[in-house]
Amino acid sequence: MSAAAALCLQARDRGLVVDWAGAPSLGAVLVTGPDAGPLLQSQLTSDMLALAPGQSQPTARLNRAGALVAALRAYRLPERGQPFASWLLVGERRQCAG
Repeated sequence: MSAAAALCLQARDRGLVVDWAGAPSLGAVLVTGPDAGPLLQSQLTSDMLALAPGQSQPTARLNRAGALVAALRAYRLPERGQPFASWLLVGERRQCAG
């Protein structure tokens, strides 16, 4: 299996954490797939399904007690012929690493 194919499988199965040399404190997680919207809607504090392609909004992930786990910026990626919607979540690197 090629490195690109392995990366695609990782992104599909667990999300994709990106290392940005220009912003070492930031991390990003790509969330895509037929259940991505409902999953994000159930896990984050903002209305993810209301985001139109190309829009972004602040959001957060809380634990069961309501304490902040991660402060994120959610981007709904533009439609480019993919069969389902995609989101990019950007936050502190330590909060994005699985």
